[in-house]
This record gives sequence, C-alpha cells and structure tokens, in this order.
Amino acid sequence: NLGWVRGSNLGLEAASKRDYGAFCLLNNDVRLSPDFFGGLCRAVSGNDRVGVVGPFYDHIQGWREQLGGRLGPAREYCPRDEFHRVGAVDGTCMFVTREAMNDVGALDERFSRFGWGGEIDWCIRAKLAGYKILLTAGAYLNHFGRVTATALHGPHEELAREIMARELERKWGPAW
Repeated sequence: NLGWVRGSNLGLEAASKRDYGAFCLLNNDVRLSPDFFGGLCRAVSGNDRVGVVGPFYDHIQGWREQLGGRLGPAREYCPRDEFHRVGAVDGTCMFVTREAMNDVGALDERFSRFGWGGEIDWCIRAKLAGYKILLTAGAYLNHFGRVTATALHGPHEELAREIMARELERKWGPAW
C-alpha cells in the first residue's frame, strides 16, 4: 500500500496518458448515489475554470460543508444540479479536471504518511492558479471512514491531524 497521496499520484500519472478530461480520486470505503459520476461531470461542464469538484457525503467527522444537511443511504439520494464554491474538498472524493491537473501538478508527497492535508494543499495551489473548487449536490456518497489507514496504522487520527497541521503550516504559514 503506497498510501493515499502516492497511490493517487501513481493513478493520476497512469490516467493522464489517456485522453480523459477529468480524473476521480475515490476512496475504497464508499458507497455512491445514483448517477454519481454524472453529477460530478455536470458540475464541471456547467461552470468555467473548475479545478476540482467534491460530492456531498455523510462522514460527520469530515468536512462540515460537504454534509449538505443530509445523512442517509447513498442509494436513496436524489441528486440536484446545485453547486457551491468552497475553499477545499475532502480527499475522500476529488474529481479533478485535466486542465487543473496539468497546471497544478501532482499531490505533494510531504503529506504521504496518512494523506491528510494533501487535498487541502492541492486545493490551495489550484485556487492560486485561478481555479474554482466546487461542491455539487449532484453527487453524494457514504464514507465509512479510515478503514484502510486504521488497518495499516491502527488508531491514528490525532497523529494524522498533528502531522497535517505541521506540514500545512510549514508550507503555507500559520494562516493556511
């Protein structure tokens, strides 16, 4: 297991050799709503200069703005073409456009131990390059959370948060 950052970078490198307009980084511990990928694609096609799109999801310990006011099974979700501009999206699912990937580059591997912070750093770099970061109500997922990392590293949440904050502060300063 290469970890989320290195595994994602390897997948992005391989996929970028194909003629895809976007790439989806998606955790293995999720369940997806009906027309999940259609919802992500509509968010990109309906907006200019999108760098990354994230879905709404149910992981209460994750990003509050991605909850979208709903908890429940993904299979029962009714997608809506509604988009929200945000500062960053969680790495559980990042739908990254080719244009942004070409301009912003790979995920920074300084965040590779647990992966936390790699998505924030990438979103900061995308915004600095002039890209929008969007959430869409057109896609929703259930995230079971920390399944693989816990199996590999045991309980790690406090340490992962500490490492993430330290590395983001080193790179972007205390106000990251």
